[in-house]
Formats: sequence, C-alpha cells, structure tokens
Amino acid sequence: MPDAELYPLFLSLKDASCAVFGLGEVGRRKAAALLPARPRRLVLAEQGALAPEAAAIAGEARAAGIEVELASPGEVDRILDDAQIVYACTSDHAFNREVASACARRRILCNCTDRPELGSAHVPAQARRGALCAALSTGGASPALARRWKGELEAWLAGKERICALMARARPLVLGLGLGPGRDREIFRALAEADLEAALAEGRFADAGALLEARLPRELGDHIEELLHASATLA
Repeated sequence: MPDAELYPLFLSLKDASCAVFGLGEVGRRKAAALLPARPRRLVLAEQGALAPEAAAIAGEARAAGIEVELASPGEVDRILDDAQIVYACTSDHAFNREVASACARRRILCNCTDRPELGSAHVPAQARRGALCAALSTGGASPALARRWKGELEAWLAGKERICALMARARPLVLGLGLGPGRDREIFRALAEADLEAALAEGRFADAGALLEARLPRELGDHIEELLHASATLA
C-alpha cells in the first residue's frame, strides 16, 4: 500500500496524448475506456500486427476524430516525447517497470497495470449514469472488489440522474438572473435537498413541480415545465 493517500481527480483529455503499451485483454480495455474522453492523440504500442480486437479500437478512435498512431513498444523514448498519460500493460513485467520509471523521470502520469505502486496514476472503477460519474479505488489493494462494487455504485446513481439533469438546466437560468453569489447559493442548496430528488426519482412530477415553484425565484416560473421535461425524458 502507498505511504501517502491517493488524490482523486477527474481529467479532461481533449488536448492530451495518451499511449498504451501492450494490447492484450487489459491493454485493450484501457484503450477502449479512453475513447469516450476523446483525447487528441492515442498511441497503440504492440509488438507485431494488431489483433482484430485492437484494430477495431483503433478504427473507433479514428472515427471519433482521435489521431491514432500504431507503434512498436521498443520506441519508448519517442512515444513519451508527446505523452501526458501512459498505460504499461504488456505481459513483460520488466518492460512495464522500465516504462513506469521513464514516465517518473519525465513526470508523465503512468498506470502500471501489473504493479500499480510503480505508476503515478491508478484507474478507478467507474460507474456512469448520464452526466453523473462515480469512481472507486481500493488503492491497488483489490481491483476485483472495485469492479464488484461498481455495480452497487451504478444502482445508487440510477435514482440521481433526474435531479442532476434538472440542476444542469436550472443552473444557467438562476445565474442569468444576476442575483449574486449568496442568493444563488441559497437557491441551489434548496433545489439539492432530498425531497425534490426523491420526487423526481419516483416520477412524482406534480410534486416536483410544486417544490420547484416554492424554491425557484418567481422570474423562473415559466421555466418549470422545461425543467421537469429535462428530467422526465430520462429512463
């Protein structure tokens, strides 16, 4: 276990260059997980020809507008010249250690899949529901547990997607009134209370509308149906 606690952080990868060394089952999973984040560039480093599954990932990346380079794992230094996030996923433990050490010298984030403690980045289990994302890490102690608990997180998020969608639509409307930070904060806290969340999760939209009418500034009364619709359209 690490001497210091891990620092959780959500990253935007839209301008990042990412590299995956080794495209076995683990490497393919890591590469595929990067695609929704739309990094600027993705380097797939594998010895020999790509397996069909890895080639399919490369095709999906290109279709999403991601620049893809196919490289040899032996080109470590060149690949790291333009990398911000690296995954060492080969079956060669010594090579993974070499990649992790090179990343450490260059201060590049590295996830070393066979020895997480050698890298500077741990990839957590992720549960998503719409715009909501919850991430869980055991600090490398048990990825198997993290994967199992992912299902519990997904179930927990399911009842919260509607309130999140409503808040995403309500926030710019409230801020647009120019009421000031103090009043904005009061409104957002009132909207975030559990009774509105429960009404939306249970499909009690008439109750939710009444709660919105009581908590929103009068100027936004005409937007209540719009806000409810943003939540009601979610499954």
